[in-house]
Parts: sequence; C-alpha cells; structure tokens
Amino acid sequence: MPPRRASTNTSGVSDMTSSSGRKSCRLADVVTLIGGNGFSECFQGGNSVEIPFFKVSDMNSPGNQRHLCVANNYVDRALARAQGWRLLPPQTVVFAKVGAALLHNRRRLLVQDSLIDNNMMGAVPGNGIDSVWLYWWLQTVDFATLAQVGALPSVNQRDIGRLRIEVPSLEEQRRIAEIMDTIDETIRATERVIAKLQMADVGLRRDLLDGRSGGLRLEDWRHCRIGDFANVQRGASPRPIDNPAWFSDNGPGWIRISDVTAAGDVLLRTRDKLSQAGAARSRRAGPGDVIMSIAATIGVAIVVGMEACYHDGFVRLEHDSSVTPEFLVMLLEHHKEDFLRSGQTGTQANINSNIVAKAEVAVPSLEVQSAIVAAAASARRELRSEQAYVRSLRQMCAGLAHDLFSDRVRTVST
Repeated sequence: MPPRRASTNTSGVSDMTSSSGRKSCRLADVVTLIGGNGFSECFQGGNSVEIPFFKVSDMNSPGNQRHLCVANNYVDRALARAQGWRLLPPQTVVFAKVGAALLHNRRRLLVQDSLIDNNMMGAVPGNGIDSVWLYWWLQTVDFATLAQVGALPSVNQRDIGRLRIEVPSLEEQRRIAEIMDTIDETIRATERVIAKLQMADVGLRRDLLDGRSGGLRLEDWRHCRIGDFANVQRGASPRPIDNPAWFSDNGPGWIRISDVTAAGDVLLRTRDKLSQAGAARSRRAGPGDVIMSIAATIGVAIVVGMEACYHDGFVRLEHDSSVTPEFLVMLLEHHKEDFLRSGQTGTQANINSNIVAKAEVAVPSLEVQSAIVAAAASARRELRSEQAYVRSLRQMCAGLAHDLFSDRVRTVST
C-alpha cells in the first residue's frame, strides 16, 4: 500500500472547500464508523445461511479478495436481535482494527447485511459518498501510522474518524473509482495468468526431471546419490551473530534466505557483508557454487554468482563435472518434498548434510541436462515477465491513487 496521505492533525482546521471544489473535512463527517460485535464460541458454527458473521480470517478466503461474499459463520436475524448485534449494510467498507492483521491494510466491501466481530470495524458511507471511492481512499491510509503501542497493535474509532479527507463531487468520485477499478482488474487478470504459469512451470519441471517430457527416457539416466557427485558441506556462523565485529561494509557477502528468495536464477548481491573476522568463522562460496537451505525454509537452492559466505542454515554442494550448476538447482528443488519428509523435528524444521548427500536422484547426460535447463528457463522467462508487469501495475496504482486523491490529477473538468 502507498504511504498514508491524510493527516490526523485537526487543530485549527475546519470544514472547508478547496479551490477545486473538494470539501475538506474529517472522515467521521462523511461516514459512520461502527465497531464489530463480540461473538461467543457458543454461537459459532451455526448452519443458518441468513446473515454472515465475518471474522478477520474471512478476508483471506478465496473469493473474498475485494468483496466479502463467503463467511465461515452464519447466524439468523432472531439471534442477532436477541444479542443486540449491529448489522452493517451492503457497501460498508470493513477492515481489521486489532492485531497484526491491521498492518496489512486490507479493506473489503460488504455485499449484504452482515455482522463483523470485534476485531474489525466498518465505515458506512454517508450521503454523497460513493462506496467504491471510499474503499479506494481507505487503501491509501497506512494504519501502522495510527496504531497504538501495546501487546497487540490497534486503531480506535476516534483516530480513524479524525483523518482528514478531501471529498470531490459524486461524479468525480465515481470516475476515480472507475479508473482504480480498471487498473485493479488488470492486476487481478495478470495474477490469474501468473497462477496458471506457475502451475505450468511446476508441472513442466516435474515432467522434465521425471523423464516424461520431450522424449526423455528416465531409464537411460544414471541413478545415484547426491553424495556420489557432490561434496555436501554445511555452512557456519560467527557467534554471537549480533556482534558488530563480524560485519563490514566491503567484505564478502553474508547469504541469508531473504537474499536467495529475492534473487533470480543467480545470487548476485546480499544485504549484509562480513568482516575478515566474521568470514573466518563462516564458510565461503564462490561463483558457480550451488547452495541450498536446510533449516526452517528447506530446499531453496540457487547458483552463487559472487564471493560470499554462507551460514549453518545452508549447505554448499561442491559438485563434479557430471552435472551443471543450473541442473543441480533444478534437481534439488525437484526433491524438496523428499527433504521435507526427512526433516528433523525441533523448534524449526531442519535437515543435515548427510541427509542431502544420501538423497537418491537420477542424472542424465550433460546434453540432456542442458536441454532440460533451456526448456525450463524459457517457461520461467514468461512467468517472470508477467510478474514484473504486475509489479509495475501495482506501482502505477499506488502513484495514481496518490495523485487522484490529493487532487494533483483531475478526472472531471471544472
């Protein structure tokens, strides 16, 4: 979400109309803010389908990405009246108000009379306020800037109500909402394409490495253990890890899982770097080496493209010439589920270098390896192109929202 563009400072500010005709006022002047209801467990799980009773978790359910359509709990009107629960009308914008969920800044629209629990709040648009425009305006507010410090972050009705808002004409509101909806639908359509491409990518890689694609014959491949062609060496970490003496601005990279997941096919940069003392207490990897995570997030592999050190949450596979680094990464990812099943229990899942070395795999000729890598790379290029496109759309959406809601860009001639 873009940073919050509205101010909570209302001292010396009264309702006014800007030169562009927009009305500047408090949010509470144009919407009714309503907190949710306590929902005892004894009333949950009912089989009535009359009134949905939404919880924060329902915002994550399939089909509820924008409108809350399906709830995990329903009640009837008689129970709602008896309990004094307050119904919210359709087109109310709802959001989390307590806990880490509020920091995700997710907003949803109701499509029918509904109830929300007391971890949520609703904004009911008043006269002259378009509900979809309000939905998009609330997307520009970062609740982290309003959250009260405590065991759980929370926002209250007073602080939200004091947010300053500039309200254009209803005509312009609807035009802004239409523009934002158009971009949003393009994003969602692209995300659907990405989901299909991801499934196709996983299927293609599985078929290639199982010898079921492109005329490949698995029976012609060499069946062996990873340790037969690679020396598997676990990393090491300087201790205590928070000692600043281990770090430097210009030493070798210090590989973390976040660096690997943020990289493409080759790891070329790390957030942190080690000092000479820190590097002496770790293990080094260089260009062309393959590393794989073995703790917490297991089975994430990558080709290293820089001088770096890796900690004890990774292993380095020093392989011989019978495999290429790119194919080895694919092979390790292909056996990720096997590694997960072999994981040792504890505070977090982990495997050791011996488990990796003993994993049984099938390795084709170098020629076939190159063909497999090329086929997979072609499919992944299309996937990454769509992912880059959706990132650019989100950036455009955030920038345009700022311009439209701050009156820097007008949609209706004055």
